[in-house]
Amino acid sequence: MISPPNPTWLFHITAIDNLSPIFESGALKAKNLLSVSYRDIAEGSIQNTRSGNMILIAPGGTIHDYVPFYFAPRSPMLCSIHNKRSDVDQSEIVHMVTSAQLIHELRLPYVFFDGHAIMKLSRPFNDIQHLSEIQWRLIMENDSRYKIPGGYCKYFHDTEKTPDRMRVRMAEFLVKEKLDCQHLKYIVVMTEEKAVEVKSILARHDMNIEVQAIPEWYF
Repeated sequence: MISPPNPTWLFHITAIDNLSPIFESGALKAKNLLSVSYRDIAEGSIQNTRSGNMILIAPGGTIHDYVPFYFAPRSPMLCSIHNKRSDVDQSEIVHMVTSAQLIHELRLPYVFFDGHAIMKLSRPFNDIQHLSEIQWRLIMENDSRYKIPGGYCKYFHDTEKTPDRMRVRMAEFLVKEKLDCQHLKYIVVMTEEKAVEVKSILARHDMNIEVQAIPEWYF
């Protein structure tokens, strides 16, 4: 059994085009709270399902009342973007990174699931003491051949030996309503060129967030 990493990094992906509106508002906001137009990178059919999915434990609400984060980069959602199920190229996607421990210390309302939040098998929790309920062995692959920077598993497809890996790799940590930009630790991009672009956007908005280029977090 693999223990949760500490810090437990969390990853929210969005298009570079959305950074200026995010910084202008001062926060990552839940879908139900967005008041400005933005570049949507999500699949419409899944979003329709998420909009009606109720959170059955405190702090309640629907999934769209929360800002969603994954527990690993190189997510199935990013793979869908890479496979052209969105009109944005993956090179235009950024990973915005914070930690579960920080969100807990800030006493922000949150809930997390041990798998994709819309799947019936996935269980909800609202205290990080239960992070051990996530199957970290499927997220932090032991075999070094399958690792990417940060120790995360490169793959997410189900196999005979890992029949539940895709659901687990889509495990979500949801922050109720918003997360202020000041609580973001890193922004990760695909290329050095995109890092320069993001740093320029940060400078225009007087934001101080470390930017890194990690191509291995992409497909």
